[in-house]
Amino acid sequence: AIAVMLPIDTSGRILQSLYKMVRGREKPDLRGPVGIVGLLQDQIKSGWVYFFGLLAFLNVSLGLFNLLPLPALDGGRLAFLGYELVTRRRANAKFEAAVHMLGFALLFLLILWVTYQDIIRPYM
Repeated sequence: AIAVMLPIDTSGRILQSLYKMVRGREKPDLRGPVGIVGLLQDQIKSGWVYFFGLLAFLNVSLGLFNLLPLPALDGGRLAFLGYELVTRRRANAKFEAAVHMLGFALLFLLILWVTYQDIIRPYM
């Protein structure tokens, strides 16, 4: 039962936190691959249970992030499928490709920015 309820509870807390960040009530604390490795190292020092707990949290977080309706993510594709379902016609393929390409470029820039922040974080 815990294996089913924990991801659901974690998802709810992550979505609440994301909502607060979007509304400006909570400061975003984004971590990229460099920051995540640092967190994992800290958790290993605390114990394997904490390490695997963080891995489970990361798994749920990445799954939720991928479902956000942003271009270049699965959620963006689902948004286009929803459009097709409502309008009963396909979106213009060139337009959809351009939207996903723009989303991918913005996502790549976000990854670069977050990684840069991870690198300079210890020096701030």
